[in-house]
Formats: sequence, structure tokens, C-alpha cells
Amino acid sequence: MVPNIPVWGNETGDYYDPNNNWTDLTKGSLGYFGNNADPPASTGSNGLLIVNNALAPAFWDIYFLEPWNCGYNTDPDQGPIFEDSPYYEGSTWWEYKAHGLVQNYYTNKAAAVLDCYTYDPLLNASTRFAILGNLPNTLTLGSAIPLTTQYGMPLLYVYDNTGSIVATETATNVSSSGTEVTFPFPSSLPQSGYSLAIVNQTGSGVGFAPAGTNLLSVASSQTIAGNPFGVAAGGLRNL
Repeated sequence: MVPNIPVWGNETGDYYDPNNNWTDLTKGSLGYFGNNADPPASTGSNGLLIVNNALAPAFWDIYFLEPWNCGYNTDPDQGPIFEDSPYYEGSTWWEYKAHGLVQNYYTNKAAAVLDCYTYDPLLNASTRFAILGNLPNTLTLGSAIPLTTQYGMPLLYVYDNTGSIVATETATNVSSSGTEVTFPFPSSLPQSGYSLAIVNQTGSGVGFAPAGTNLLSVASSQTIAGNPFGVAAGGLRNL
């Protein structure tokens, strides 16, 4: 999950149902958002942006900024297209454009998904696996962009497998190089797999900027009494 992504867009065409005499199914009144001198909208901490009264179902051009490079694709059939590298809120972001049919989120939750595919190694972490009853006190994570404490310590969002935020933590330390940050370990998590997102607090715009993502698994341990396991060995000869 990458939260707080700046997004803007324009409707490019209504949707006509070919199975119903090409009836225009598009409803709503808003054909653009976050442009024409308006500030971009933000996906927020949960990575979701809802635009009230937007035309839907309809075809849209959706533009968004990522804080790290997602590649330089120029083929619209292969996903978001690289547009530019603009300077935004004090740092360089990468601008991408996606085009496609956007359904009505309130009706069927078929939203436009903004994909960022990165092929770099997973950012470093002090651990990605912990056992209940033996959790570490802290969690140190690497960042994809420089970390800052100018407007407050970085924050950690923890997401479950439904994309819901289940824990947040405030950093206790940022390395002098600005590439690593330490948080209290989110000890309230039950056993499961989680996605992690680091954000910098900023002094403008939405107030937050993504700084890195990672993974975490929390497991439980179980002791089995007696001697339930055995090992058998045999010889095999190939002729």
C-alpha cells in the first residue's frame, strides 16, 4: 500500500452499453478533479480516493505522482505510462498516466487501480518475521527517499490483507544518513501477513509524503507434547 499519492483526472468519454441498444449508462456531474489550477487530490492514508459525483461508469485519464521510479513504460496496453519527473513539495516525483473505464465505486467497488511496479530489491528491514510472545521491541526499516524530521517524526502505517490500517506508529529515531527509521514494534498485531508504509510528515499539500514500503509476517508458536515425529531411512540402488 502506498498512501498519500497526489491524483488528478479528466473524463474522456461516457460509457454506452452495447448489450442494451448502446444506452448511455454514465451518471454524475463532475468531469474532472484536481486540475485547472486546483491542487491534486490525495489517496489518503488508506490509499483510497473517492471523488463525489464523478461521472461513472465512464472512461477517464487518471494522472498520479509516485515518490519513486515505477519504470518508463510508454505502451498504454502495458499499464500506466511514464509522463515526466516533476518537482513537487520539495522533492522529485514521477508522474504517470493511466486510461480506462472507471466504474462506480459505491455500487460495485470497481475502482481505478494505480499500479506501481518496481523491480528493485525489497528495502532492508531489521525483521520481516516475528513470533507472538517473542516480539522484538523495535522495527527498523529502510526508506526509498530521504527521511526528514523537519515537520515531525516519520509515521508507519500497517495494513492487513484487506487494505485496512490496523496499526500506526511514530518513529523514535531516524539515521543520520536519512535512509533508515526505527519504530516501536506494532505489538498489537495478531498472526497474519501485513504490508507496511513509511510516510514523511511535510509542511505543505496533504501533509504527508510516502517514503517506503515493506512486508511483515507475525506467527504463533505451538508446542506438541510427546514424540509425534519419526524419521525413516531406506536404501535405494539404481541399476
